[in-house]
Amino acid sequence: MQLAFSFSTQNKDKFSEENFIKTAENSSAYKFLEKFFQQEDFESTQFPVLIIKGESKSGKTHLLNIFAKKYHAEFIDKNILNDNNPLNIFAKNKFFIVDDFALIEQDERILALLNSASEARVFLILSDNNQRKFTLKDLNSRLKNIFASEIKNPSQETMKILISNQLSQQQIKISGDIIDEITFNAPRTYCSIEDIVKKIIFLQNEQNEKLTKTNLDKLFKNS
Repeated sequence: MQLAFSFSTQNKDKFSEENFIKTAENSSAYKFLEKFFQQEDFESTQFPVLIIKGESKSGKTHLLNIFAKKYHAEFIDKNILNDNNPLNIFAKNKFFIVDDFALIEQDERILALLNSASEARVFLILSDNNQRKFTLKDLNSRLKNIFASEIKNPSQETMKILISNQLSQQQIKISGDIIDEITFNAPRTYCSIEDIVKKIIFLQNEQNEKLTKTNLDKLFKNS
């Protein structure tokens, strides 16, 4: 008998497909998720578990929400997995997602999750930011045999697109020359994009200071 658990919910508007920007860096993950969700029968599956990797703010959660909504997949709260047997959650041939699975407290719990998914015959997607080093040998061995697709760090061109898009949503206009200068000097990370956008918004909305080439250095202080 299955127990009743509350699954984690996500902000549907924030994670809508319309707000997702496809880039060269996330295209591979997008395509593999499309292929993954075409599977219907666990017994004939090519890959029952998929890991989506990428640094923080790379869009993993947004991408997973798009596919969860489209294919009725369930997000499982990590706190549930810390305290309960996953077999009480799973239902055969259904899709389940654990976002940032490395935040599950114990290596043994993660291994139990993988074993339970296989035993219950469910399709499982895990996301990971590549920060945690696992110590359990059996878990490391298991993870090495799971197919993974990675959202790569952004190129300068992708940074231009993402920064321009986020500023446009805030109705902030900045010249292409300044965007070029920003992305040339900024670290190639998604966290850097978020940090830069926040500082531009603060300068223009809070301090009423227009961004120019002479004050660009303010974006990179304490970055």
